Amino acid sequence: LTIFLVPVLLQAQPVMDQSDVPVEGDQFTYTSATYDSLALLPTGADAVWDLSGVQPGSSAVIIMEDPSATATPDLFPTAQVAADGGSVVTFMHADSTGLYTVGLVESPSITIHILFSDPELMLPYPCTLNTTYTDNFAYSYDVNGSPVPGSGITSFTADGFGTLILPNTTVYNVLKLTGSENVTETYQGSTYVTLSNEVVFYKPGNHDYVLKATRQISQVN
Repeated sequence: LTIFLVPVLLQAQPVMDQSDVPVEGDQFTYTSATYDSLALLPTGADAVWDLSGVQPGSSAVIIMEDPSATATPDLFPTAQVAADGGSVVTFMHADSTGLYTVGLVESPSITIHILFSDPELMLPYPCTLNTTYTDNFAYSYDVNGSPVPGSGITSFTADGFGTLILPNTTVYNVLKLTGSENVTETYQGSTYVTLSNEVVFYKPGNHDYVLKATRQISQVN
């Protein structure tokens, strides 16, 4: 009788908490890619997600800064850090319950200020395998003097942890979340609905996600 022993890397169950929030001075390079099979990824403990075949595309740098360093700090008094990507600045707040988006400034062609009356929960604390959360949020902004109210709901489950294989590196002890964001806006009599199905990977000690995949479906009226 011959027994072959296959080594298995058992990983500690990752836990995301308030120590993992973005802080002033952090700098992240985000690389876009196209990949269409993330919904089929495995779940559970000690999973392996092989995304080595992803083809990297363009990159962008996001700098985390103090809100006072932005052009509109007074609009977001509860913000603790701002993620400055140039054309989009995201204002965030974190406490023991989670990380929240409290506002955005977008300026691709015209500048709009998006104010959240009910912040959007991006990640609850603590978050570990089998954590499930649902969050309602609301915001508004103006376009050429016309108001645009918006609201939405996010729903996610931490459904796996393990090893994430990327084209340029392998990341261990990552936590995978799967869920959706459903957003409704109204503008000049029309209703716009966007459904985003997402898979997000986090690693304790990192101050932002390692990978996020989004598939969006948008409808008008």
